[in-house]
Amino acid sequence: MVKVIKKIVIIVLVVIALYIVAKNVFVYIIREYGGYTLEERTYNGMITGYTEIDPFNEFDAALSKYEKWDNLFVTNNFKQKFKNYRGIINDIDNYEHLLGGYDYEEFDKKVIYISAEKKKTFLDFFNPDYDDISTEFYFDYKVDDKGWLDDVTLLKRVDVLSITGEPVSE
Repeated sequence: MVKVIKKIVIIVLVVIALYIVAKNVFVYIIREYGGYTLEERTYNGMITGYTEIDPFNEFDAALSKYEKWDNLFVTNNFKQKFKNYRGIINDIDNYEHLLGGYDYEEFDKKVIYISAEKKKTFLDFFNPDYDDISTEFYFDYKVDDKGWLDDVTLLKRVDVLSITGEPVSE
């Protein structure tokens, strides 16, 4: 019986290891060979007549672990300050379904707004009292003279109930 349990544990560990390796290879391939380079993006903008750089689109892409920052319209200052997507929001891997845009009402200026749902754990699915919680992030942003995203500063972070948008009391 002990030998059977050992074999099952070994098989499970091998499957987990293979999954981790495959996932990392997939992420590497997407980052290195997926998407457009800056030159291609600039050329596509000239062809379509769209030459204005949207800071939100660059910021949204910078929050993705699949995006190579050298393919974004972000300055070296931005790259050095944040290093990678975890540098912007350090616990970003705890969230899924990031979406956002610009917010004009919360502050006296135009800011970038991101809403992200907290990932559920396996046990959360079985908890009848579990509430889906999202986190809203508000960022001030700066662009350089070329329109490239140069810096972002977190202004506010608040947890809300996903369904109602009401703040979660702590």
